[in-house]
Amino acid sequence: MICPKCNGEIADNAKFCTKCGANIEEVTKELEAKREEKVRKVEEQALKEVEEASKVEEQKVKEAEEVREAEKQATKETEEVSKGEEELKSEETQPIAEERSNDEEPTQKSPNKQPKKAKKGKKKIILVIAIIIVLLAGVGVGVWYYISANNDSETATEQKKLEWGDVYLEVLNDNSKLDDMDNQKIQLCDIDKDKIPELIIYGIKNAKEYIANIYKLNEKNEVDTIKVSLDNEFDLKLVYDANKDDYVWYAVEKKSDNSSKYYDLKLDSKEYKPEEVGLTKNTDCVEIDENYSKKVDFNKNASKKDKEKVFEEAKKDYVETDDMITDEVKEKVEAVKILKNIKKLDNSKEIVYSAVSKTISGNTYEYPCINIDSADVATINAEIKKRFGFSANMNASNYYDQVGYETEEISYSYTINKSVLSVLVWSGGNETITANTYNVDLQTLSKISSEDLIKQYNASKDEVITKATEAVKKECDTLVAKEKTALGSNWSALYDDKTVTEWQNAIKKSIEKLNVYINDKNELCILGEFEHAGGQWSCTQTVIVNITNGYKASELTFKGGKAIKHYIENYKEENTTPSTSPSSTPSSVPSSTPATSASTSEEPTEKGAIGKDQAQKLAEKVWGSTSDETGNQIGYTYTGWGKDSTGKQYYIFNARWLVGDHWSYIGTICIAADGKTYKQLDTVVNDTAKGETFNMLDGGNIKNN
Repeated sequence: MICPKCNGEIADNAKFCTKCGANIEEVTKELEAKREEKVRKVEEQALKEVEEASKVEEQKVKEAEEVREAEKQATKETEEVSKGEEELKSEETQPIAEERSNDEEPTQKSPNKQPKKAKKGKKKIILVIAIIIVLLAGVGVGVWYYISANNDSETATEQKKLEWGDVYLEVLNDNSKLDDMDNQKIQLCDIDKDKIPELIIYGIKNAKEYIANIYKLNEKNEVDTIKVSLDNEFDLKLVYDANKDDYVWYAVEKKSDNSSKYYDLKLDSKEYKPEEVGLTKNTDCVEIDENYSKKVDFNKNASKKDKEKVFEEAKKDYVETDDMITDEVKEKVEAVKILKNIKKLDNSKEIVYSAVSKTISGNTYEYPCINIDSADVATINAEIKKRFGFSANMNASNYYDQVGYETEEISYSYTINKSVLSVLVWSGGNETITANTYNVDLQTLSKISSEDLIKQYNASKDEVITKATEAVKKECDTLVAKEKTALGSNWSALYDDKTVTEWQNAIKKSIEKLNVYINDKNELCILGEFEHAGGQWSCTQTVIVNITNGYKASELTFKGGKAIKHYIENYKEENTTPSTSPSSTPSSVPSSTPATSASTSEEPTEKGAIGKDQAQKLAEKVWGSTSDETGNQIGYTYTGWGKDSTGKQYYIFNARWLVGDHWSYIGTICIAADGKTYKQLDTVVNDTAKGETFNMLDGGNIKNN
């Protein structure tokens, strides 16, 4: 039985709903009362119309009676005139009297005939009224029948809406209807846009076939099953297709470069065979990710109670198709409509793509190309290449010559808001990150100046500079205060108040560059920079100031959420007297884990290997014994030997520099056993290495060894 209030399933003959607590009898009476009230109002309206019609007919009868009375009066007066004439002419001859008598007969008969006509007219009027009453009664019955039928239709629709949950739950509980798949998830989506969702069960079969089984209610309230199978992982997504100018449910397969492949399911034709559609994300289509129905983990072998719990979670997250098309989505769609008509440099690629992309030692390096054929955009692309570019043949042996040894990432992001394309490009590494912004008007295909973009958001340039400078300065002060606390008495050995003042004064200059852009929430932002203590030398941090959101500041982070690390914040001052060489490793420094274990020898076993002491001298020659910037002493601790990925043997030394009264780790250098080359590790080696293989970074040749 279904609860008439919450539509939940309850036991037959239940007095109260176990889900909403409603009194079934009272709620049923209330619904019946509402239906009777509708019928009563229709009947009252029909009766009112009958009464009005009756009044009209009564008025007509009254007017007919008045005519009849007037005719009677006229007849009476005629008779009196005739009588007077007879008295005046009483002396005339009998023939004349008879002739007159004959002439008067029609006049005497007419009063007798007229009442008969009036009586017949009244009968006709009564008959018409009776017919009208019958017709109106028929209309009333028809109206009542229509309302009743309409209510029954609405009830049937509601019943279908109520039943889909029960039907789909039966599917989930019937393991014979479910495929044996790994990593199963369920989702509810209104794929055919009929306000009744389809149940989707995702999974992987035989570790290579990705499946989505779609369970759909047909006209008979029975379940049809549609199987979608692809070679790679995919989701069913609502997509705006600019070629069709419509929102369509597609199977969307994510590619390794974050682009997408789209497959039409042929739902309208009921072919249900995925066919690839040539669309480019954010160029001629928009993936609807906002307000999206979520996928929920599902276990085919779970208990019915657990399955019901999971299904209820999916129902809770279900969003109807129309509700997914928000104002933000509509804005993106309008932008895509503009993009569709833009002349591109490469029609096979999206509006912004990676000009060159490299992955070296786990780090990503890619700079963008704006895919628009215009003079202004060509100038912008040249600026990006000059500032962030590198050659296509960059590799592990030469990347530090092109992007800098300490650069861990070059990447970008972009947004489209209405007719504005904003591109943000950054370069980061070793606690330093810098960035530039570029904005293009998609209607004119020209560069938008920062001043014009600020005006579009009804902001003042002077106000933006003032408030953004304050926001960045606050971020700088907060970080520097942490670093002062971390370094303690060693702070004064490295920095002074004059240096901090210089850092603060430089903030306004960075803001005045007006590196503004629009983020993915259509909010105007500006970039600011500040220097801070990074250890042996200062580092640069870029801050995003959200102008639209009250000048809220946040650090610019690497792509994928990899944030800049402030190692010095975790530093703990150690009040120990330094020895002539470092001997301990600060706990905050990450250690290196060898890829393999090896022999028991404490030094390289390679034939012709130089000695440990000679290797240490070469390390000092390569990295120095004192810091060029601070003059601080640098010490080396031998931690054993290891191999690179090719099997070549190296002496390994942890390097530290003396800060006040403690040794601070700065890196690990590896000297080849033959003394001709060196490599590096970006983490400390804590334990004694004895021939293990390490993931070493390229270094260089040792001259005049």
